[in-house]
Amino acid sequence: HTTTTIPLGDSERPIPVGQVAQVGDWEVKVTDSSDATQAIAEEHGASEAPEDGCQYVVVKIEATYTGEKGSDGFLRDFGMIHFTGNEGGLDRAHYVLNDSLPDGHGVSAGESVSVSIVFEVESDQVSGAYVTMINTSDNDGIACFAID
Repeated sequence: HTTTTIPLGDSERPIPVGQVAQVGDWEVKVTDSSDATQAIAEEHGASEAPEDGCQYVVVKIEATYTGEKGSDGFLRDFGMIHFTGNEGGLDRAHYVLNDSLPDGHGVSAGESVSVSIVFEVESDQVSGAYVTMINTSDNDGIACFAID
């Protein structure tokens, strides 16, 4: 009798909220997600309302750079961050809210950042959704993170 362990981090088994995963030269975790529709409306007005049947979802991410040589920054390394709904619909980031990105966004070894990324998604796709983060500076850097 052989047991096969399926690693976390793919679309079938996304990494749970709060759990750290090594993605390329970064230790990354999703710390929270929530409906951001009201906050975006208050900040940007009616011109930024989501399409009918959609909402804004903010996904909060914390990351620590573990590489040795420094990085041009989290948003440069993770050039592709996608939201995938429970039926497979794909949405790219709508806004990036820079919570603690350093000036110029470059980071040194051991430095941590936090960032909030807002997606406009169909409201019925939020439950069971996940975020795929692709570290475009590292061929091995891809992982899926649950948002709830």
